[in-house]
Amino acid sequence: MAELRNIIEGRSFTYEGLISVRTVYREIKGWLDKQDYHPFEENHVEQQLESGKEINLVIKGEKELSDTAKINWKSTVVFSNLEPMQVKRHGQVQSMYKGKIKITTFIRLQTDYEKTMDQNAFVYFIKVVVDKFVFKSYINRAVGRIYKQYGEFEQTVKSFMNMEKF
Repeated sequence: MAELRNIIEGRSFTYEGLISVRTVYREIKGWLDKQDYHPFEENHVEQQLESGKEINLVIKGEKELSDTAKINWKSTVVFSNLEPMQVKRHGQVQSMYKGKIKITTFIRLQTDYEKTMDQNAFVYFIKVVVDKFVFKSYINRAVGRIYKQYGEFEQTVKSFMNMEKF
């Protein structure tokens, strides 16, 4: 039976100011791709509301750590109150939006995702014993790596957003 551990549950950060939706999307997807998560867009919804345009994106990715463990990454990006603006940058006029962005991330560690250890009760028992005594340090290192990567992701996106101010 595959075991799912929620490592990061709904950590989010926000930004308000000038936004280029295309470059934010490219930055997030590029960072995940660089970390070998093989990102893909699961959902994309755009709505025009009275307060402005709203865009909801769900970007997912997976990274296999070994034959028995993988990381599932899911980031929900919500652009809200978007108002189109013309901004002069580097001597050229560019179309950008003024609004808010909220990025919420969920990261799960999944072990035995191919369900190779569910053949019978004895093999499952061996799996539980091995997980408890042998792979415990391996799983703890993987969890530490996940926290470190999330911190890098948050810092990269936040610094990119602050660059958009200028």
